[in-house]
Amino acid sequence: MPLNEFQKKFKDTMFQPLSKIEDTAPQFNGTFVQDHISVAERLKIYHNNVLGSLAKNILATYPMLEALVGENFLKPLAREFIIQNPPQSACLHYYGEGFDTFLKNHKATKNLPYLPDVAKMEWAMHKAYHAIDDRPLTGEDLSAIAPDVLPETSLTLRASVSFLSSPYPLEAIRKMCLGQSTDTPDMEKDHKTKLMIWRQDLEVNILPLGADEFTMLDNIVNQKTLGEALEKTLQSHPDFNIAEFLTKQINLETFLRI
Repeated sequence: MPLNEFQKKFKDTMFQPLSKIEDTAPQFNGTFVQDHISVAERLKIYHNNVLGSLAKNILATYPMLEALVGENFLKPLAREFIIQNPPQSACLHYYGEGFDTFLKNHKATKNLPYLPDVAKMEWAMHKAYHAIDDRPLTGEDLSAIAPDVLPETSLTLRASVSFLSSPYPLEAIRKMCLGQSTDTPDMEKDHKTKLMIWRQDLEVNILPLGADEFTMLDNIVNQKTLGEALEKTLQSHPDFNIAEFLTKQINLETFLRI
């Protein structure tokens, strides 16, 4: 069997359900030594090691999920996610994206509807930590833009910046998972949580956002010019103050240098 063909077949075998290995093992009969351990059993050992190491990586990325539901509940879900979403790169820093969507659609989490949003927050924190060191837009940069050009200017978020909205009390859940609070968060009411997550001075930060700030950022992300984003924001938040918003976000180093 040519090497490239073997590599593809072996990879496909590693990322399939364990139950299917017995059926696919015969294609490796001429490749693996057969003695007291059959080819199928050898492949099962490899399979367990591959999925086990990747599942360990997933659990390390989502420690709050593990704190909420326990390793015995989360690890099988992680292994199932891995089979459906095998890594596409040897670098695992960015592996695990989309776990929130997987949890949202899984029958095992039907009675735990807050888990996907917790996963979304954890992924945003993970992404912020590993993001590239790009250069922030400064007050001087903004001042250099002519006033008549500013409304037509488009801003871009830095690589580490994410923002999310959730009906669940994500900050309270995080504090509970970190052991900073013993209070059980109220999962029934709509908390209208809006958060910005980013890295500044080598530290990942989480900041609650006002509804108007969130709307403005959302419009900016959707490639609106500042003028268009402001106009859309004022439709739902007529008291929104663009000057205060820009000053705050410049200080937080939210935007990428133009």
